[in-house]
Amino acid sequence: MQYINILMLMEISKQILQVIRNELSVHYRDRPEDIKLYISENNIYNVYGLITGNRGTPFAGGQYIARLTLPPEYPLKAPKLVLLTPNGRFTINEELCFSFTDRYNRSVMHKNSSDGWRPTWTFEAMFRVLLSIMITPPPSEDGPVVGLLTSDDTTISHLAKKSETYNRIHFSDIIDCFDIIPDEFDEHTKMRAAVEAAQSIANTEDSDEEYDYIDDS
Repeated sequence: MQYINILMLMEISKQILQVIRNELSVHYRDRPEDIKLYISENNIYNVYGLITGNRGTPFAGGQYIARLTLPPEYPLKAPKLVLLTPNGRFTINEELCFSFTDRYNRSVMHKNSSDGWRPTWTFEAMFRVLLSIMITPPPSEDGPVVGLLTSDDTTISHLAKKSETYNRIHFSDIIDCFDIIPDEFDEHTKMRAAVEAAQSIANTEDSDEEYDYIDDS
């Protein structure tokens, strides 16, 4: 039973690797200036985005790091999303709840919602929508929003100016990785990491239990 579970996890990892390869290929081809991606070398389930605040908004000049944590079933199931850089709009390190996130889609309230997760979502699109919601949050009449802060524009602008320094101090291990554009995606290295992760899960969990994905946060 354990051997079968390892093979299943390896197959799932191959699927995620193919998604990552395809998305990075498009991302590095287009090289958008406002969204940069980095896949964790230690855990392929963690996808980091470096989001640049739009000009003409209080977020102008801000550099915000966010993280998507992919489930093993990705892209069939939604990822978790957290913001890691103080921004004045959302609490950091709290799992956010949008239509493309796991928190929204596992909620009983939204279980049968038609605007839930779709496998066609891309990493870049999710980070771009996050930025859009940061700039223009949902109106209060739509109900409470998880992690939403009520900071004024002055506070948001102040945090935007401090964001690059904050990232340098708190995320020194990954901040420079956003500017590295590889000649090609090293599938063999990532596959080896995926297999090791699958074996680690299989060795630490009972074979009859449901496996959870890895979060190295």
